[in-house]
Amino acid sequence: MTVELIIGGNEVEVVKGNVDAELIVGNYEVVVEKAVIQVEITKGEHEVVIMEPEIGADELDVNINQVTPQVDITQKEADLDIVKDGIEVELLRSDQLVEVLQGDVDLEIVAQASVIHVNPEALPEEAFCSALEVVGDAVYIFDDKFILKPVVRKCDIFDLTKMPAIAIITEKITATKCKIKKIGEVLGFSSFSSGGMLVVGANGQPVHLPALPNPLIVPYYVQILGIASNPDTLLLHIDMTMCKRIR
Repeated sequence: MTVELIIGGNEVEVVKGNVDAELIVGNYEVVVEKAVIQVEITKGEHEVVIMEPEIGADELDVNINQVTPQVDITQKEADLDIVKDGIEVELLRSDQLVEVLQGDVDLEIVAQASVIHVNPEALPEEAFCSALEVVGDAVYIFDDKFILKPVVRKCDIFDLTKMPAIAIITEKITATKCKIKKIGEVLGFSSFSSGGMLVVGANGQPVHLPALPNPLIVPYYVQILGIASNPDTLLLHIDMTMCKRIR
């Protein structure tokens, strides 16, 4: 026998038999004297009274299950774009982390208005340099193009006018002419930690962040060049955004 209570106030008395009672909505009082019962309460306020069965009756088997609805709360995070003084800053996700690698750091975002992002195809593979530049130096644009080639010099992280880096010297053709690379693998280094971030160092060459000097002595600019894919290999992918470290 199956009894289903649909709605309203009800009183059900079951004398014998196998009963499957489902209480759907409302206030109920259920009295069972002799039976094997399964009661499922899904919604509402209920009172279930089980009477002691007669001597010799089969053992009562009562299961009372309360079903609680599942609630899913989804919060969507909106992207935030801030535009000020011609520089666009995009905050992609709130779960992105800023990693502070050495001590307490104050960061100032700076940028040259004429150069924010450099298309690797926008620069030729050769440039004019000076005799002071060597293979592995990060270089910046020093002067106007000459014979359709850029004129570059070694970067100086202590001088904003000698930043940002736009390429790495990969070969000296002559004392005043070199090959440069803007993106991809650059070989010929040593002692890199694979997977570690590389930035422009105090000597103008790629270094890991812990090798940067103490900014309390002289503040400087931090610019990411890429990642070390091997102890001798820089996976070059230059970020044109710089941060000024002052302490």
